[in-house]
This record gives sequence, C-alpha cells and structure tokens, in this order.
Amino acid sequence: MSKILITGAGGFIGSHLTEELVRQGEEIRAFVRYNSRDERGLLEDLPKEIQNQIEVIPGDLKDPDGIKKAVKGCSKVFHLGALIAIPYSYIHPFDFIQTNVVGMAHLLNACLEEGTLERVFIPPPVKSMGRPNIFPSMKNILSKPNLLILPVRSQQIS
Repeated sequence: MSKILITGAGGFIGSHLTEELVRQGEEIRAFVRYNSRDERGLLEDLPKEIQNQIEVIPGDLKDPDGIKKAVKGCSKVFHLGALIAIPYSYIHPFDFIQTNVVGMAHLLNACLEEGTLERVFIPPPVKSMGRPNIFPSMKNILSKPNLLILPVRSQQIS
C-alpha cells in the first residue's frame, strides 16, 4: 500500500476525499493549515474510526520545508489546499498569492524532488466543476476531463 498526501484535507472536498480513500483502504497523510488551537477543519467531523487512520500534518503551503516533509514517502498527491475566500483576497492579496500560487510552486518542487512520487492530482477550482450532486469520490474526481494529473518521473525532468 502506498501513502497518499491530501493538501487541504480539512476543507469540504478534502475531508470527503480523505474519508473515501481511508474507506477504500488507502494510507492517508492529511496536510491541514496550522493553527494554535490544533483544529483540523472538517476532518474533525469524520467518524472516529476514520480519524484514527489518518496521519495529520499541520503546516502552511507557504513553507517549502513543511511541504517537503509532507510529500516525503508519498506516491500520490491530491492538491486541494488553497485560500478560497474572495473578500479576503481583496483585502490581503499578497497572502492569497503566496498561498495559492507560491504554495503550489513549493508543492510541485517538493514533488519533483521526491523519488517515490508517481502522480500529482490538481483539480480545477471548484466553481469550474459545477455544483456536485454527490460527494466527491476517487472515481468522480478522476473522471473529470479538466483534472490536471501530472505523472512524476525524475527521468522525465530535464
């Protein structure tokens, strides 16, 4: 069994994806935004038997070293982590860009450096996917034609 990293695991889609993958027997490392209260977002609403099977890593997408540690040893990454609040992005555009743009660059660099990684899944923004009729599942997410799936092989990078 290989380990799967999910960034943004404390969010709506991330928590449901985490739950579904644990139910399918996958080993999950959940990257959640650090806060001093040790809150884990919507992961806290999952059944205890699911929560007990999740390795939770608190951190920040703006921290390249924290991202490298989270990626280490994983074979797949689902990148769902982002700042999504539109009003916040107008008030604090620098933080928004640092998290969403620079944070993704940190993640992709860490993925390139990790020798065990096979795939990186980067879904489009939720609004472009439309309102879901059912909760996200591995099958539903992978069936989206505009999902960016990056194969990662060190020999392909030059």
